[in-house]
Amino acid sequence: MPVTDRDAALGGRQAPDTCSGAAVPRWFAIVLTAALAVVAGFGLVGLALAVVGVFVPALAVTAGAGAALVLFRVAGGATPRAAGGAASPSSGPSTTTARLTASGAVALAVGFAMASTHFAAQHVLIDRDPGAYVNTGRWLATHSGLAFRADVGAFRGTPGLAYGSPAIDGHGSTMHFQFAHLLGVLLAEARWLGGDRLMFALVPLLGGLSIAVFYAISCRFVRPVIALVATAALACNVVQLHFARDAYSEILLQLVLFGSVWLLSESGLDRGRAAFAGVLLGTTVAARIDGPLYLAVLPVVIAIALRRRALAAEIAAGDDAPARFVGAFVGGVAAVVVLAAVDVVWRSPDYARLHGVRLIVEYSALIGVAVVAALLARRTPHRPSRWSEIPWLPTAVGSVGAAALFVGWFVRPYVQHVRGSAIPLVVLLQRVDRLAPDPTRQYYESSLRWLAWYLGPPALAAGIVGAGLLVRATLRRGADFEWVLTAAFAATAAVYLWNANALPDQLWVVRRFVPIVIPGFVLCAALVVEWLASRRERWATITAALLGVAVVAWPISASAAVPRETTQAHLANALTATCRALGPHAAVVVLRGDNSFDQIVPQAVRGFCGVPVAIRRPTMTRADLEVLARRVRADGRILVLLADTPAHITAVVPDARPRTVATVVETHELEQTLTKPPRHYWRKTYSFAV
Repeated sequence: MPVTDRDAALGGRQAPDTCSGAAVPRWFAIVLTAALAVVAGFGLVGLALAVVGVFVPALAVTAGAGAALVLFRVAGGATPRAAGGAASPSSGPSTTTARLTASGAVALAVGFAMASTHFAAQHVLIDRDPGAYVNTGRWLATHSGLAFRADVGAFRGTPGLAYGSPAIDGHGSTMHFQFAHLLGVLLAEARWLGGDRLMFALVPLLGGLSIAVFYAISCRFVRPVIALVATAALACNVVQLHFARDAYSEILLQLVLFGSVWLLSESGLDRGRAAFAGVLLGTTVAARIDGPLYLAVLPVVIAIALRRRALAAEIAAGDDAPARFVGAFVGGVAAVVVLAAVDVVWRSPDYARLHGVRLIVEYSALIGVAVVAALLARRTPHRPSRWSEIPWLPTAVGSVGAAALFVGWFVRPYVQHVRGSAIPLVVLLQRVDRLAPDPTRQYYESSLRWLAWYLGPPALAAGIVGAGLLVRATLRRGADFEWVLTAAFAATAAVYLWNANALPDQLWVVRRFVPIVIPGFVLCAALVVEWLASRRERWATITAALLGVAVVAWPISASAAVPRETTQAHLANALTATCRALGPHAAVVVLRGDNSFDQIVPQAVRGFCGVPVAIRRPTMTRADLEVLARRVRADGRILVLLADTPAHITAVVPDARPRTVATVVETHELEQTLTKPPRHYWRKTYSFAV
């Protein structure tokens, strides 16, 4: 079922020189297809091996390379194909403008990746999610599975010791890493290839690839020059830069979601390409547990495909291309979702139980809606769509959606203060921001204000108008990829703009908008620029130029305030020094310190140093430690106490002679704020004493 070029519903005229399958240079398509195949092939095969406990380099590399090659081949390499398998007529040479702008997009993507790699975090302490993903990857790089035992040797059966910490669940005998594990698997494979340096650089590289795919998608909606402007606006955005400099799963999710939409948008879409697009869409669930938001597009795709099958039957009896397309697409999604579900339920059981009821409801509702959509699409009489019978309805739906967004931006913050459970961090940040203390405030009512901080008011206003136009155009004559993009954008924006469901400090909370919401508004703003430019009137051309400049200038100004921001930029070296001080025969007990030291450090020492690690509970006395030391010595190891300062060691063992083995002062960690965008750095000190 080939994807047809969209009608220029934005203003009623054909958009000039949009990137059809021919306008994206073939080399560009080859690189994107191959890169997506590598990420999906190595990542999903590695995930399957890690789940069953046989994640070893020889097997993972061999099977991953084979899977990547298969995905590349079923996607047709880079040559668009017609439904019957022949070369698509659209596979001719691209225009000079398209080639130049594609080169510009590559330059942006490479520059983004290089800058992000230069300021890449070394997030080895588990104070937030990136630390969990890094430690998962570091552990998998030297172990074969996702479950492990922490109460080994003399630690086993010793009262007064604990082993769990943030994102590390269990009680010693069986420990698990929290979250979905796809990113951890990719980090481990990167370490095999290029050591810790490449492991820390992986997400920045994925971020650069995501920038390139965003350009390819934008070309399907606007002319290449405007697509390049939109790509520059995303690449310069401080939010995109911040989350690409650390091990955030949102960047991986963004990449596979963009990749799925791009594959669906290519000319000559057949079953192989549809299956690959489905695999990438399903990979959103393997990357993050909130995948149902992005799988909300499935019922839409099923209904459209079956509807078109019914309409096609009137023209050519026996044409089952739409049914074969939807079967391949849904099959690709389902295969990966099953793997992702097994991963979380089996290898992160505490996390699965925490979200169990919500996930069951979400997936049950998703399956139910998909079945209903399929039944309705099959039983609907063969007649034109209701949207075409009521010409004003798509415009009304788009207008209502845009109006709701403007109300959320300008009215909601004054009529609602979102509250929830008390959060101590909120009170600390309220003191810093000189706000009245209220630990229950969540600030979600300001979600669109947050976007205005980082996109800029002109870009956000244009993006809201463009979102209405996108909805109208999709309802009227949208191709399959437009339905996928619009449904994913609408579902995610509706949920997270209303309730971001995360700690409300900046920039942490806006990670919810990284995969599709922020890029979606940037693309929608580009639609408005395209509409203005296509009018060929002086005032419209000037307005389009000014809006294009504003769309890029505001993100640059926001990023320029904190260009060197990064997190834990030098912690890997400090941890290496700590490992040298501990030695290979240590058995480490971590003591309580400032800033939850005994919670954020243990797994990092366990994974990077390769020694047994436990956490001292307050009930363990000095005498208990002496008994434990003798048991440890009988095992051929030496008991070592680890804390953030010597004083915390002498507080437990007064006659000890502790020494500080590593101290790092980070001067470019981004400040945490609640009611304003972060514009300054914080100074943080990390120290290790043994």
